[in-house]
This record gives sequence, structure tokens and C-alpha cells, in this order.
Amino acid sequence: MIRKYSATLLLLIMTISCFAETLSKNPPVKETQPCSISAGNDTTIRISQGSITISLNAPDGALSYNWTSSNGSFIAEPDSAHTYAIISETTSFYLTANYVDSTNLVYNGDFELGNVGFTSALNHYEDGDNHFGAYIIADSSIDFFPASPSVSCEGDGLFMCIDGARSPTYIYLSTVNVEPNTDYMFSVQSTNFNHASSFVPNSQLSILQFSVNNVAIGNNFVNSNYSCDWKTFFEIWNSGTNSNAAIRILNNNTAASGNDFAIDNVMFRKVCNATDTITFYIIHPCNWDVELPNDITICKGDSIKLYNMKRDSCNYQWQYTDEYGNSQYAFNDTLSVPIYASQRISLLLNKGNGCDTMLYVNVFVDELPPISITGNKIVCYGDSTTLTANVAYGDCIFVWNDSDTASTITIRPTADTTLNVTAITPYGCKTTSQTTVSIQSPRATLPNDIIICQGDTTILPVIGIANRYEWSSVPYDSTLTLLNDSTISVSPNQDTRYNVRAIINDSCFDEDDVMVRVEEIPVARISYSPLSIDQENPIVEFEDSSLYGTNSLWEISDGTTYSQPAFSHTFDINNDEYNVSLISSTANGCADTASITLNVMSNHYIFAPNAVCPTEKNPLNAAFRVFITGTSEFELTIYNRYGQVVWRTNDKNAAWDCKYNNLYVPSGTYVWRAIYSFEDSPGAQQQKTSSFVVYY
Repeated sequence: MIRKYSATLLLLIMTISCFAETLSKNPPVKETQPCSISAGNDTTIRISQGSITISLNAPDGALSYNWTSSNGSFIAEPDSAHTYAIISETTSFYLTANYVDSTNLVYNGDFELGNVGFTSALNHYEDGDNHFGAYIIADSSIDFFPASPSVSCEGDGLFMCIDGARSPTYIYLSTVNVEPNTDYMFSVQSTNFNHASSFVPNSQLSILQFSVNNVAIGNNFVNSNYSCDWKTFFEIWNSGTNSNAAIRILNNNTAASGNDFAIDNVMFRKVCNATDTITFYIIHPCNWDVELPNDITICKGDSIKLYNMKRDSCNYQWQYTDEYGNSQYAFNDTLSVPIYASQRISLLLNKGNGCDTMLYVNVFVDELPPISITGNKIVCYGDSTTLTANVAYGDCIFVWNDSDTASTITIRPTADTTLNVTAITPYGCKTTSQTTVSIQSPRATLPNDIIICQGDTTILPVIGIANRYEWSSVPYDSTLTLLNDSTISVSPNQDTRYNVRAIINDSCFDEDDVMVRVEEIPVARISYSPLSIDQENPIVEFEDSSLYGTNSLWEISDGTTYSQPAFSHTFDINNDEYNVSLISSTANGCADTASITLNVMSNHYIFAPNAVCPTEKNPLNAAFRVFITGTSEFELTIYNRYGQVVWRTNDKNAAWDCKYNNLYVPSGTYVWRAIYSFEDSPGAQQQKTSSFVVYY
């Protein structure tokens, strides 16, 4: 089934036309029917002596291949459709290939029969229904979202169109009968769509999880970011002892916005095994008197010299691999070339009249292992150091500066010293490495003392020269990590002195320390009176009652600012409310912010403070109450963070003392709800809910 991309705007059609190649559905694998394969026709080959290379070819398109031989002959790539083998006698080759049967076991997997053959935890959408968490079988996504979308997915067949649910929900479930101990291929095609644009944001992409018999197969499948860009998921499943397979598709995206997608062509097909045999009959019509040298081992880059030791008269063709891995040919009776990698060199001899033979020599290259030199290479003047030469593999002899012949040496340099070490393999191949031992004096310098705010982090860098560093602190800082780095990050909760030691060795080091002072962060608090503004009293007195702060910065939503700790402000009563914020800070910049909202009283009003402190001396700030004009009925309920009722009253003038069961409640956020009717509208019941903070 081919899906096309359509749009209501000509400009959008022109814009997305360049994506036409990616918007068509692509099947996951090729199919063949019936389940059979051909390895080719049997062949007769005439060779004089030795062996010959033959090609093995199978038709493309299978899931897997496997070639074996009747006599263990060499096969270059036994798992490939196209490979080669080397034989010297009549040999049969057996080919096994796995193919996917074209029969789909899923009833109505292409949805062309409509809403049958499967179940879903989603609702089936009908005209006028709420489409959230629902699906529809349609040939266009516009059937699901008819409210003038600018982009829709259409096609010449039916598919399942889905508006994702708000919780992980299975969207599709179908059960098929299977044969035990048999491989099956499961595949499905899917796309996302965005009716406002051809692009689908990541947050709106479906996250599909596939399972068979409640066991997940494959990884979560996420579509591309382009609407109607159909993608294919497929995975091989073995039935084991099962006789049926429950195919389930789950969408793990619970986003409320977008999450619109479609699926089609749900397929469950049997994987079958096809076999065939091809035989190569070898006939040796010619006699040869030829011989090559035995296999040899050389050093990398050394030249070899190969020739026919019997000097039988014939035509020569040598084949070998050069330094860059390319095959090269030579046609003289003697081959003399440098060799850089282990390989099998072949010589094809030909006398004409169909008489030819192939000879081989294995050339093994003794790789030159890289040398690593370990040990202290920075030492204090007068100290000794031990250096060790190592190779990753092989058994080598080491020679230092053409004299010492041990892998480990100890030296006491008086100046910067360069040393050379040569590694010699058992075949005499050599490789050399070099290192320098430097004379150094350690140095450690830390910054001046630092002041940070409580909970902040600071970086302590060391300027110095050393092999390693060791950090410590007084008092002990449990957050101190990376104790051997030249730079550390610390976050002390009290004044702490940090010490670093820059070390060349145990007897050669320097050290320095730095004090990190921790300053308390202010706790911003606003005291004010009265708690509301009206025409009789538009002036409010404000005071900074913060803890630890030394500086005050006030901002009022009418544009006024103050920097003194206490002041009075006259408000314009023509506004409904005002916001007042306070930044309380220290001289070193540690700061906290608090804010309040002041309501302007009208004929009908209801308001309450957003914070109370039961330990305040000012009674207006020490208890919580709701202020409201004349009412014919009134009920106030206060809840804690767990939804538990902690206080209720029908007295509009009553105030809560922040106690529950005669004990002060914990500091934190509480919710109040008032149900009331004003005296001039006794039948019009109203409700208001808000929150406030209790602090001590």
C-alpha cells in the first residue's frame, strides 16, 4: 500500500515535494515463493595439479546464508551470498538460506476489512465523539481530524489512525496460530502526523513497544519528525514451545498535545529454510615438476625472493598484496618485493593447452610491537627513577641506549635526560621508542581566601608543577572528591580551610592552603500593616523583617522602588491589587526574595494573606483569616498538603491560630476554600480557593 503526502496549501505542497522519496513505505525484506533456492549448475574443471579458486553465488534477498563443503575445503565467507572457495579435488558445496514466506498470518493486517480482526484498549471513534485516546480505520487522517487541517495523510487503502492516550495503552492486539520451534518475521509500518505542519516535534512522536506473548521484541520504535513519512519495524521471533502468538503494540508516549499517528500492514510471516547443492568435478590432465620454497617469516617491510625451484618451463603470474592492501601482479619467474602484512602469495603456472596449476607460499610478517615506557619521568634533583619498557604482545629483548639489556633500568639524572630503548623480537625485528626524564622542582599556589553563599560551589585551581596532588580539609568536608586532581570543586557548609600538596615523590613536594568562608543566605520576610487597601486608608507601612540580610531592595508593581528597611507607601485605590517584592541581601551578594499581594477593597470583596507567622508579635500576621464583606452564609475550610482538613469555621470573623489538635502545624503550604453568598445576593452561592504559607 503506498501512502501519499497531501496538503491544502499549494505552497506547502511545493515545499514538501522534495521528501517524496522518503514518504513511501518500504518493505523490510525481499520475499520469494515458493521457499527454494539454486546454488548453480554442477561444473567440471580441468587443472594440471595443485588447487583452484572457484566462485560460489546464491540469489540475493535471503535473510541469511550458510555454505559448507563435503571435504572441509576453505570457504572465504561462508555466511555470504557471493563468496569463493579453494579446492584441489572434486567437492560438493551445500547451501542453506532463510527466506520469508509471503503469507501473512495476521487476519486483516492491512485493515482493508475495516475494524475487525483485532482488539484495542482505545475507544473506536464515531462522528462527534471525543477523539482523545481513540482510533478510526480510515483512508485519510482528515476523517479523524476534520476541523480544517492544513496537512493530512491519505492513501489508496485503509489504515489505523490513532490519537494517543494519556497513559501507556496497548493500541493493537491480535493472536495468530504458529508452529513450535519455528522462526517468524514480525513487521509493521507506522508514521506520525501533525495537522498544523509537515514537521512533528519530538515530544509528539509515538513511542511504540512491540511484544509477542507479553515478551518485548526489539527496541522501542520512534517515527521520524515528518508527517506521513512511513517507517518499517521488523524483528525475527522464534516460537519455541508456543502454538500461538499474541501480537501486542503499546504506545508509551502519554503527551496530551500531538501524539497522533497511524499503523498499517501488521504482518507475521513464517521464515523457511531453502537448500541446494552444487558439485565441482576436478580433472588433472597435466603433469608438473614445480616447487616453491617453504613458508617463511620476515620482519615488516623486508623484501622476499620467491622462484620455482624446479625451473619447469612455463608462463608465470604471481599475486601478492602491497603496503596499501591492494592486489599486485608480477610475471617474471622470480618475485622480489617488500612485504608489509602476513599473506598467502600465489603463483599461477601455465603451459598452454589448458594446462595450468596454482602454487602458494605463506609469508608471515613478524609485527613490530609498539613500546610503552612507564615510570616517573619528572623527578627532583638528586632523586632516582625506575623506568620499565613494555610491549603489548610478544617476547622481546630490550636494549637501553645501546648498553643496558633489561626491560627495567634505574637512573639518577643530574639534568634533563633522553633515553632510547629498542625492542628485538625472536626473529630479529626491531622497533625503537624514546622518552625524556625531566628535573623539576614542585610548586603549589592556591587563590586568596574566598567567601561563598551557603549551598554554593567554588572552584579551587592549583598553579604548580607536580606528578600528583593530594587535598585535605579542616574541618573535614565530606563533599571533597577528586582528591588527586589539580583543580577541585567544593561546596562546604561551614568555614573550611583546604590544603593541597603538589608532589614529585614522597620526599619532594610543595603545599599551600586557602580558607573558604561560608555566609548564611538571608531569609526574606515582609511585615506590613494594614493587610489591605481601601479608600479610607490607602497608606501601608512596610518593614524588612528578614533574617541575616543587611541590604533591602523593594519593588512595587506601580513602578516604585525603595532601598531602606522600613517605609510607608500610598497606593492608588483605582487598581484591584498590587504586588510588592523584597530582595534581602548581604554585603557579599547572598540574597533571598519574598513577595506579597495587596488587594484593594471594593463593595464586595474577599481576600486573605498569602503567609502567616504564628510567632509574630503583630496579631495580624500571627493568625490566618479570610476578609469578606457582609455575607448571608459563610464556610471556611483549611487543608494541609495531604488534603486533610485541619480547621473549619462558619464565622467569617474567626481566625485560625495555626494549630491542629492543640499543636502548631508544620511550616509549609496550606490550602483554604471559602463557600459564601453576599447579603444582597443570598441565593448566589460562590466559592474561592487559594493557598498560603505558614512559617516560623
